[in-house]
Amino acid sequence: MTGAGPGLAPFSDWERTLAEGRFEEVYETLEAVVGFLDEGRLPLEESVECFEIGVRLAQRCEAILAEAELRVTRLDETWDRPDLPEKETLDA
Repeated sequence: MTGAGPGLAPFSDWERTLAEGRFEEVYETLEAVVGFLDEGRLPLEESVECFEIGVRLAQRCEAILAEAELRVTRLDETWDRPDLPEKETLDA
């Protein structure tokens, strides 16, 4: 199933968000997937498909967070290096 009909999960929308979405969009979509699964009204095949995309969305969230953490760590390490010129303060 790849469409959104009455009672059907919007898989194509979720796939698009997975491929193109920012963290907030991916996380919100993951919450929607969990909601569909919690309702328990999907046929088995769609439930499995929901679970699969939920796992992929969670992995994407983790990857985005890991990249953000790496960027912050690199900036922090650069900021704390004593061999760099003196940091200017906001008061200067």
